[in-house]
Amino acid sequence: MTMKALVTAGHSSRGLRPVTAGTPTQLVPLANEPLLHHSLREIAAAGVTDVGVVTGPDGGAVHRSLGDGHRFGVRITYLHQPMRRGLAHAVIDARGWLGDDDFLLHPGHTVSHGALPALVEDFRAGRADALVMVDAGGDGPVDLDALSRLGSMEPGPPGAAPRVLDPAEGPGGPGAGTMTGLCVFTPAVHQAVSALRPSWRRTLEFTDALLWLGEHGYEVRGHTARGYCGDASRPEGLLACNRYLLSGRRTLIEGTVDEATHISGPVVVAPGADVTRCRITGPVVIGHNAVVADSVIGPDVSIGPDCVVQDASVHGTVLFDGAWVSGVHGLRDSVIGRDARVVRRPERTDGHQLVLGDRATARLSA
Repeated sequence: MTMKALVTAGHSSRGLRPVTAGTPTQLVPLANEPLLHHSLREIAAAGVTDVGVVTGPDGGAVHRSLGDGHRFGVRITYLHQPMRRGLAHAVIDARGWLGDDDFLLHPGHTVSHGALPALVEDFRAGRADALVMVDAGGDGPVDLDALSRLGSMEPGPPGAAPRVLDPAEGPGGPGAGTMTGLCVFTPAVHQAVSALRPSWRRTLEFTDALLWLGEHGYEVRGHTARGYCGDASRPEGLLACNRYLLSGRRTLIEGTVDEATHISGPVVVAPGADVTRCRITGPVVIGHNAVVADSVIGPDVSIGPDCVVQDASVHGTVLFDGAWVSGVHGLRDSVIGRDARVVRRPERTDGHQLVLGDRATARLSA
């Protein structure tokens, strides 16, 4: 039976603001390539080639980045979503395109490698009405009582606001695992989403659709992720995904690296990049036309196109296109937005950890 993939790419994660204030989370660069590019290749590796991409206000940027999908091995249909009201709402908006086909639901901010082929194979072997990928120990039937608590509020400490139980962070997903957001459905899910009512967050909840299926006699199962699966919707998750993707790179020097630069480990230097008088410990990628001078870089660093890094030390960090780091030492585990500037200030501190939005400026001690 035909299977499609529905990928959401119409919003920016609140967890990454202000970095994603001007761009969808799904276009943030990981290992110097938009997140969605990695996702589409993984979907193609699972044997799913008919992909619907749900876009929102920044649909033009998504379209320019992905094109028709042929270079990733898929065929893309763009589905505009005027208003974002949850994953389940995206399924409703895509109903005409999905038809009566089985489909893989991909939230767009999830990064996987080697995990989707196993998920799709498991679904085709057993064809549960919903097969939900979880991060550990989740094979088998879903615990509906535990699932019903996800997305709800529980009391916090005295004087504190109630805490929301998030499917991506708390226990209680299918089996003993926690949900990754990746799921394969039969057309039965359309009955579920059409019956939903908005939650207290005014969205149609993904977990409520799973509950509806389970409570109405449909089979909802968990599938333990086989391979890598990470969530890039928060800074710490984005950095972890970036580290994983960098770990698979091999050295490729296409730009200019002078004789005074020492390189160890896998390092990629893109065409037009200029590296002088540096010590670089891979894995590291340096993008097109970047300038890196008199600096200590790596490991686990992505320097985007047109960046400038001079007289600095940078570790475990992602620099988006056009970022500038100058005179700053000890920059680590940070996310630096497009055209943002990190420069020296007179006072000295032991280290820095930053999350900067596009075109921001930070002044730090050397």
